[in-house]
Amino acid sequence: MLRKRQRKRNATSSKYIAVENSTQRASQWLLQINHPSIMDASENALSENSLPLPVEQAYARLKNTLIKNKCIIIEEKPPKCILVKQGSLNGIRPKSAKKTVNFYLFPEGTGTKITSSTKIASDWTNLTLIGNILAAVLTAILLWIAADIENYMQTAKPNSWTWLAQAHGYPDLQYTTFMINLTRATAIFLALTIAVEILIVIYVYPRKNAFAQETLQSLRPYDTHHL
Repeated sequence: MLRKRQRKRNATSSKYIAVENSTQRASQWLLQINHPSIMDASENALSENSLPLPVEQAYARLKNTLIKNKCIIIEEKPPKCILVKQGSLNGIRPKSAKKTVNFYLFPEGTGTKITSSTKIASDWTNLTLIGNILAAVLTAILLWIAADIENYMQTAKPNSWTWLAQAHGYPDLQYTTFMINLTRATAIFLALTIAVEILIVIYVYPRKNAFAQETLQSLRPYDTHHL
């Protein structure tokens, strides 16, 4: 009987350690996403377009389009470049995630060439990172609680979280089972949340130029009566 209980405790501890390791790997992956070298490498992908308009008119049209799209102008040097902030912290799509977009305008014959570079805002990345780290820590704690209570139910030996398995100061089988199921269900929910957040990051980063591309494409066909 003692060996059977020991095997159960070892199996529970192994599950706890496996999940804790997986959450730690997820957190480390998100830390790598926020590493400057990765950010710089992905920022090299540029979007560009050409307009058969003088650079001054092309700049005016671009600026009006950005304002209509509710962008916040951070800096501008007419008619050479304009830096804007677009998206929000709670955005989960490439076009809605918070970012900064730089547009550069160059004379090209009688027309204008416009290029852009996009960088996801650091606070959007940090919010995702911190949220996942906290969720991973809480998941590990909940699994620890579930394993601790289950061990108490099997051995009647008090542990760190034994008090959660007691109703009115006394052991209660039904209440103990409820607490085990509750903590495990919450841990599973948090683990799924971490997975979803990682998928969002994987989806957003490679497509972060979507807004800039859509903006440049919207400049054509052009209508000089709007200028």
